[in-house]
Amino acid sequence: MVKTSIIILNWNTLSYLKKCIESIKKYTKDYELIIIDNNSSEDGTKSYIINEANKCLFNLTNLGFSKGNNQGAKMATGEYLCFMNSDVIVGPNWLEEMLETFNHHNCGAVGTLGNPRFGEINGTQISYNQYKGQYKEDVYVDSLVGFCILIKKSLFKGIGGWDEDFTIGNYEDNMLCEKVKNKGYKLYISHKSNVSHDKPSQTFIANNIDYLSSLNNNRDFFVSKMKQLKK
Repeated sequence: MVKTSIIILNWNTLSYLKKCIESIKKYTKDYELIIIDNNSSEDGTKSYIINEANKCLFNLTNLGFSKGNNQGAKMATGEYLCFMNSDVIVGPNWLEEMLETFNHHNCGAVGTLGNPRFGEINGTQISYNQYKGQYKEDVYVDSLVGFCILIKKSLFKGIGGWDEDFTIGNYEDNMLCEKVKNKGYKLYISHKSNVSHDKPSQTFIANNIDYLSSLNNNRDFFVSKMKQLKK
């Protein structure tokens, strides 16, 4: 059994996926790569994924973020699952540092520095590239952003995986984190893990999806889900 199964969901982001996989191959050891494609229409996508992935699945329709990632998790053999966006770039020792955070804190899930979209640390999520080098230890947070999340497979199965009731994009990661915390586990940012997410939401852009509309709809749904979780 490999240590970590890296699961990437793709939907018409082939150019970003190629860069992501190139970085994984260069800087990662002891892993299997699982790619789930949500019915991409870009030429060359299927042949590229078949050639690069250890395991892959091609959906005939877009099943969304949660269902696609859950499909990947069912195919995984790793002790840990790393859910990664297709527009992420990893650097040296990125995975080793995330695993080290697990060893130090015995936490439920681990995220990384790497997303410049948010400009402040507010206790809900930590932001990201501009803060690299400013922290001397891992950071406890209330929620992780889903561009790169590491979680033990046993815990992921125990909380029922990603919630498949959400529509395409946004707040699925918040829901996953709430379910992890509901089991009594904490969430940490691995402060030395070298992961970049410099151009977020490329799937939304590539497929002409209204990001704000999706965000608002799923936020309202998340609020209703939280009420159910806390009963």
